[in-house]
Amino acid sequence: MDNDCEVIRQSLDLSNTIGEGIQYIKLRFEAGHFEETLTLFQDVIEALLSIQKAVQPLVSNLSSNQLEYCSDNINNALKGIITAFEEGNRSMISGIIEQSLLPAYYKWQEELERCFVPHIAS
Repeated sequence: MDNDCEVIRQSLDLSNTIGEGIQYIKLRFEAGHFEETLTLFQDVIEALLSIQKAVQPLVSNLSSNQLEYCSDNINNALKGIITAFEEGNRSMISGIIEQSLLPAYYKWQEELERCFVPHIAS
């Protein structure tokens, strides 16, 4: 259980950093720093995948959670952003970040905390 608690703590810490990263990407992208945001965006994707992989074994032991659904929503938003980048549709990217990625992230973060904070608090 100690190892699980450490995975949870690190995942929660990293998930907060991801939120800050998404906000920063949004600001930099809107300021016209497209190439810079691409590198940061890749880092966010890697961090999200890392958390999803790390908590997956723990999720199956939880009753009544929406983590997989929330992760799918984030992944779908990320796919939309990747497609827009590939197509060079910069105007679409801001909309996806604002209307899809950020709301999906906030719901995922909330669900992550709802499911795991009680386990590390006890």
